[in-house]
Amino acid sequence: MRKTYKKLSLEERIAADTFFVRIGTTDSVVVRKLIKVVNFQARCYLFSREIEKIAPHFSGSEVFFAVYGIGGNLTKTGERPDIDIMIATNMRYKKGFMDSFETENDFLYEYRMEPIWEKINCAFRSKMHIKMEGELPDNYNLGVTHGKCLITLTPRNTGRKIDIVYVKSMIARGTEFGVHNDKFFVSEEDFRSKDVDAEGNSLPKILLYRSNINTSNKSGWW
Repeated sequence: MRKTYKKLSLEERIAADTFFVRIGTTDSVVVRKLIKVVNFQARCYLFSREIEKIAPHFSGSEVFFAVYGIGGNLTKTGERPDIDIMIATNMRYKKGFMDSFETENDFLYEYRMEPIWEKINCAFRSKMHIKMEGELPDNYNLGVTHGKCLITLTPRNTGRKIDIVYVKSMIARGTEFGVHNDKFFVSEEDFRSKDVDAEGNSLPKILLYRSNINTSNKSGWW
């Protein structure tokens, strides 16, 4: 079985706890549920054979999942009208994704719905209005979307709207799929170094969750 690394440092845990206190109990429940969704997909992916399928085709040795608190709850005072969260990962499936299944027979193909998007819908659709803005990134559109889209969760009853910036990438070797290597990231550290403003300053974020694996350590693979 592969060894994964999830623990936040003491400093990261304190910062995460401070973020949850600020957004309040009601909205913390939703954000923690979102983290569970990401964690479930991380477990499905990190212990699958998909990593072995794509490893020969892409640069980098770390596959990671991370959830951050971002936006006004970090940079502004007072209660904010919504909550900004970022999900970042370099998860890639060799066959890419479908936006939706037109018929039941589509399940016979190797393609699948984008898993984070699918799991968010399953987890929240009974109590939230879910909307996606932008195109979900896959193997074939990374050069167009730069691996980013916005998913909004609007409560049907109590709570604030949650804006989820979903960022995904894995650098392809060469320039296949129209990928420009300087726009994409192969590790959590690489992502953080590139998540900057126009002046090159790091954008404010607080880590709420991480899970990663070093794919170069073959001894930890099935």
